[in-house]
Amino acid sequence: MRKRGFEVDLLRETELLEGKKVDFWVKYGFVGPIVVEVKLTSNTDLKGRDLTKAESYSSMKRYVEGFSATHGILLVVDNTNAKNIQKIKESYQKIPRVSVQSFDCNKKPDPKKKSAVKKTKKQAGRRKK
Repeated sequence: MRKRGFEVDLLRETELLEGKKVDFWVKYGFVGPIVVEVKLTSNTDLKGRDLTKAESYSSMKRYVEGFSATHGILLVVDNTNAKNIQKIKESYQKIPRVSVQSFDCNKKPDPKKKSAVKKTKKQAGRRKK
């Protein structure tokens, strides 16, 4: 990709002048920067009645503005079987250019389903010693 001039920059805990730190700052080629915040549903900021008054809401808004981000992503990791995922999405997506993605970490993989990863003949023939 470097031959075409596309470089990927991924920075962790990038800091604004006032000391606020975003989880990830991403730039891909001419796209970006994109700020990414990761929150567990067990975080108290995601449990209130009015999520737009939470500290993490104002922080996300500040990250998008402060880094002049083209996009902001709130990545919600559901570790509590949260019932308010839709409310979280609706609240945080009120911030311009912010989208919310969530992952349910409570579901266990179905042992009957086959893996999507195919083994090569060489890998399949190996035995544990």
